[in-house]
Amino acid sequence: MTLDKYMEVKFPNLELRPPLFYNWDVSIRFELGVDYDSNKIDENHSYLDEVYKRAIT
Repeated sequence: MTLDKYMEVKFPNLELRPPLFYNWDVSIRFELGVDYDSNKIDENHSYLDEVYKRAIT
């Protein structure tokens, strides 16, 4: 089965357009890291280590 056919069967009449999260009745929201501070983020920050671990788990 192709992806297009699968999507039509499982999600009939679903129009995928941004922002998908707010345009669908069902959604899941979660945070990948903790203690986020945009002023303190760099590539060696522990926040990004936690995001990476949670994303691959």
